[in-house]
Amino acid sequence: MSDAISSPLPSSTKVFLVDDHRLMIMGLKYVLGDEPDFVICGSADSAESALEWIEATQPDIVTLDISIKGDIDGIELARLLTGKYPKMPVVILSMHDITAYGVRAREAGASGYLSKGDVPSFLVKALRRVLAGHQAFGPADLVESVSDW
Repeated sequence: MSDAISSPLPSSTKVFLVDDHRLMIMGLKYVLGDEPDFVICGSADSAESALEWIEATQPDIVTLDISIKGDIDGIELARLLTGKYPKMPVVILSMHDITAYGVRAREAGASGYLSKGDVPSFLVKALRRVLAGHQAFGPADLVESVSDW
C-alpha cells in the first residue's frame, strides 16, 4: 500500500536521534536502517550533547525522547531546536502518554508525537509525513486502513 503522503523527499534524509537508552537508539537505527532514504547522521543521550551534534551534523529531522539525561528535558529541547532551526522538524518519541504531553510538545514546536509502544512502521510514516510538511500526533494521523495495524 502506498503512503498517503507522496511528496518528493531528498534521496538521503539525515535523521538525528536523541534518547538516553542505548537499546532504544540501536532499535531506531535498525528500523530506520531498512529505509533506503533515511541515514542516521548521529545520536545523543542529553540535550546539551544533542545541541552540539545537531549543529555539527545539520540533520533534516530529529527524533527525541522527553526523559533524557541532563537539566533540559525533551520538551524544552524541542522548543530550543524549533526556535533555532525552524525548518527542521522534530518528532517526539516517548513512553509518556500523548494525552499528558502531546499539547506541550505541539506548543514547543514539535511536528509529531509517537509512543514508543507504537508499531515501528508508524515511526517511518510519521517521519515521512512531517518531512512532507504535515503533523503526526499519534497513530490516528498515520493509519490508512485496518491493515496498517
